[in-house]
Amino acid sequence: NPFNNTTRLSYDLPEAVNVKIQIYDLSGRLVITLTNGKYEAGHHYVTWDADNFATGIYLVRMRAGEFESVRKVTLLK
Repeated sequence: NPFNNTTRLSYDLPEAVNVKIQIYDLSGRLVITLTNGKYEAGHHYVTWDADNFATGIYLVRMRAGEFESVRKVTLLK
């Protein structure tokens, strides 16, 4: 899961829903919203260019319809 400057976050949707993917630092502060909109069913991805962010652990929060997930990612420079 460690990445250097950019990472690609992929997801599959069984139906059309609103998707919001946000990145938080460990203090819980929102640092960027990667996407916020309606997507059709199928495979999708969003790229996070973290070139201007500090090395560390971040939380990726995804909401898609009723589904919600939070995962840790590590940015290494």
